[in-house]
Amino acid sequence: MHAAKALNQVINHDRTIDWVINNRPQWLQQPLSQELVYGTLRHYFSLKQWVDAQLKSPLRKKDQDLYILMLVGAHQLANTRIKEHAAISETVNACKLLHKPWAKGLLNGVLRNLQRNPQNKPDRSFDHAPWMIDAIVDQYGEYASELLAANNQRAPQTLRINSLKTSVADYKEALNDANIDYSTQPWADYGADAITLQSPQPAQSLPGWAAGEVAIQDLGGQLAADLSCQALAPTQRKSSPLRILDACTAPGGKLFHIIERLASQGRAADFTAVELSVQRAAQTREIASRLGHNVSIVLGDATNLEWWDNIAFDHIIVDAPCSGTGTIRRHPDIKVLLQPAQINQHKLKQAQLLTNLWHTLAVEGTLLYCTCSILEAENDKAIAAFIDGSQANNQSKNKDAHVTPISLPSGQKTKYGWQLLPTHSNTDGFYYALLTKAAAGNHSQ
Repeated sequence: MHAAKALNQVINHDRTIDWVINNRPQWLQQPLSQELVYGTLRHYFSLKQWVDAQLKSPLRKKDQDLYILMLVGAHQLANTRIKEHAAISETVNACKLLHKPWAKGLLNGVLRNLQRNPQNKPDRSFDHAPWMIDAIVDQYGEYASELLAANNQRAPQTLRINSLKTSVADYKEALNDANIDYSTQPWADYGADAITLQSPQPAQSLPGWAAGEVAIQDLGGQLAADLSCQALAPTQRKSSPLRILDACTAPGGKLFHIIERLASQGRAADFTAVELSVQRAAQTREIASRLGHNVSIVLGDATNLEWWDNIAFDHIIVDAPCSGTGTIRRHPDIKVLLQPAQINQHKLKQAQLLTNLWHTLAVEGTLLYCTCSILEAENDKAIAAFIDGSQANNQSKNKDAHVTPISLPSGQKTKYGWQLLPTHSNTDGFYYALLTKAAAGNHSQ
């Protein structure tokens, strides 16, 4: 029943799973509830097609809670190891909890028909909204089917070891002592602080969690620290610490990782973190406190300069708001909630951020632009538009913006950056592009 309530908020009220976690945490406390919510959303479009074929007409608006129950029951029959009779019985009995006992016969009939005709299950390999399928096919061609299938899988749970609290070797011993199976990062020169669990588990149950020894962060997201530290390696500022800006900081994973990396290298740096949301800033402060980082988070809008002290930054991270299409494996509600118009809204915000923050970057400074999107419109095209000056009401080319080539051990090179994809089982879909602010007389064309 809790799973149905959570799904109703997502499907019928346009709320995210994160909203449910933050506002109705009791609905997802049980592992079974989590499986039913995430699994039903992961296969929403095929389940909907399967159930709709059993209905003579759509249910009334006031009975959409019953429709949610049908989807949950169908998911159990199609995609779980729950015994069929138990799945049907529990789903039908939930009608009482909805105060709609009259619907028991209807739900029982629909689910029994599904049980008797499993061969009629629709193809779930393209379990996305039609517009999203078209966008991915247009961009990725023959590779699209592999990408769509990957989005239907579960995401790995990867840990980031806080090098200021413990070492990777010591944390492996702690995992061994706790009988938690894991694998280390697969690349020699990247993701050195990462450990991936063989089976996900609650964060609070991890060794050293309360002491701040570990955080949860996708391996693709951890590469931001690798790229940032590489970009900062040539910088020589003996008279003052490096000045680093995280322009869209919440929940702070990339920022905290860079803090840990630079501190472990003995490199001094001053960090400015900007966040627009009061609630997300508070959550980020809580995470910083657990990890042992004393970071000042400025409440401000990174599309304007009201928060800036007019001292230029050596390095800026722009983890731009985006569609999140690279994280569908761990946020399957994106499949249901994301609409094409939102892509254009994100594009506008991305353009405003790039144009505005470029003014705060020092000459020869670097800006790392990243998204968790797999859509070119939010990635390479955003960088192209910034360089050409064709976005955010900018009427001239940003001639001092020089694209610095990057290369990562997974994913694919793009014209302006690098695209990680969820087809690599270790990473979500991330995009990175690195820009350097050229000195006068050394402008890119």
